[in-house]
Amino acid sequence: MNIVIVGGGTAGWLAGYYIQQALGDAVTITAVESSKIGIIGVGEGATHVLGSFIRSEDISTNFDVKEFIIETQAAWKHGFKHIGWTNSKDYFFNPLDMNVSKDPMIDKFLARQIMLGQPIHKISDVGMLIDEQKVILKEDEINYAPIKGVSYHFDGTKVGKFFKKRTQATIIDSVVDRVVLNDQGFIDHLILENGQQVQGDLFIDCSGFSRILMKAVGSKWVSYDNLLVNSALPFSIMIEPPVEISPWSTSTTLSSGWVWNIPIPKRFGCGYVFCEDFISFDQAQQEVEEHLGHSINPIKQIRFKSGRSDNTYIKNCVSLGLASAFVEPLEATSIHATTYQIQNLIKVLKGQLKIDQYNENVGDLYDEIKEFITLHYMGGKDTSPFWRAVKEHTCTDFVKNIIEISKHRFLTEEDIPNRHNTISYKAWNQVLAGLGYIGKDVAIKELGSFDVDTEYSKWETTILDTLKDCKNISDVLYYGKFKDVGRFDDDERMD
Repeated sequence: MNIVIVGGGTAGWLAGYYIQQALGDAVTITAVESSKIGIIGVGEGATHVLGSFIRSEDISTNFDVKEFIIETQAAWKHGFKHIGWTNSKDYFFNPLDMNVSKDPMIDKFLARQIMLGQPIHKISDVGMLIDEQKVILKEDEINYAPIKGVSYHFDGTKVGKFFKKRTQATIIDSVVDRVVLNDQGFIDHLILENGQQVQGDLFIDCSGFSRILMKAVGSKWVSYDNLLVNSALPFSIMIEPPVEISPWSTSTTLSSGWVWNIPIPKRFGCGYVFCEDFISFDQAQQEVEEHLGHSINPIKQIRFKSGRSDNTYIKNCVSLGLASAFVEPLEATSIHATTYQIQNLIKVLKGQLKIDQYNENVGDLYDEIKEFITLHYMGGKDTSPFWRAVKEHTCTDFVKNIIEISKHRFLTEEDIPNRHNTISYKAWNQVLAGLGYIGKDVAIKELGSFDVDTEYSKWETTILDTLKDCKNISDVLYYGKFKDVGRFDDDERMD
């Protein structure tokens, strides 16, 4: 099968590499990407889904994790820190392994922390990594602690290059001028700006918000109108090594949205996600500068519409990443969902999944993500016109029901089936607790007569013993060395 991928970047080259690893010689790949089209790349983060792929937890990736860390300027990621999402100045963490932990005690431990007024993230392995300021890399810099749910922050311009380097493909540096369909509505071939014609059996649209191929085959857009943010102002804050890099992404609310901060070596990748109905680009920049206490140099303004394609696989065309859907940057769900889409696409190509089922799965996935993101905005914040509008317009019937349930009991798997193994009910409980919805009375009811202190003490002792040989965050030298790959502290290696 000849697969044509339109668009490079993370989605395109992750797809090319992943498909090639899974199907081998059964596929040939042609990639159409233009050197004229840049990538924003101020810093990106991934969830447990990409993290497990990089560490070969689902299929063999045939590369060492340290290669990925070095070549993408990656740093460890353990979760998300959300600041100011209620009317108080409180913050809460959402550890990444809330989605993958099999520990049946998670609910009991969360109830304990709520009842005692203790940090709610200290209930899982990755939550303890956060609290202990450790990473899973052991002191010998070769082995890793057996903890699932850890992921990475990285330079967004380098991830695509990393997978491109490891994918055997015919690469054409051009852009698509015209998409030619046959009588049945399938893509027959592409006509490029340089005059070339490109034919294939399957065409993958990774052209981002342009959605070049999907528009040609008649895809329609399903809008997530309840989410009000529609614009982003990305920027970088340069740092001088050595510097301690916190292993979490941070979201901090401002008057008309929120600011992200993703720490990677050399810089913090940042941005203000806001709603243009309440603040202009220039006003947004001014607010960020007042928040930070110094000036910034915005890269550009990015306008977006939250939503998804009604079908992401039409005829012989499938879209991935931003070309198929975009909710918003909160909780780093874009690469997360892209990886899931690729996994399902491979099942289709192997004959294990029908196209109709693929479309249903992907649609459900993005709808579930939309609901999860919606929950974050329901902390009751009402400090500005934007947040008062959020309070009035953002909540969905599904989230209203979830919030009502949380006033009486913890959520269970029946409430959040998590059919696609991406956002577990445990993560929902974590955010609900962080926003203050799960009260002490509900926590006491959850515990009943259960001796949670004894069980928590046993678990804490075990996890601390697991972490005792792991490196402290302050000792991880991203400009230092890994014993088996050598140093990388010069500009040529890093850039």
